[in-house]
Amino acid sequence: MDEFTTQHLSKWLDTLFPVRYREHRDKLEKDIIEFVTEYPDLLQTHSWPEIHRMIIRNKEQGIGKGG
Repeated sequence: MDEFTTQHLSKWLDTLFPVRYREHRDKLEKDIIEFVTEYPDLLQTHSWPEIHRMIIRNKEQGIGKGG
């Protein structure tokens, strides 16, 4: 991901998680970065919430690294 995209992701995560949930925020950031590294085209076609839902769905179904 380029610097702008990384900053955009970070800002979005900061709006979701209060400071006391930093551990959860950082875990989700790591998961998203891994996911979009594997599927970079998603950055052109999906929002962060959509990508987040895809990660959750894949984990629930045992697909990919998170499963």
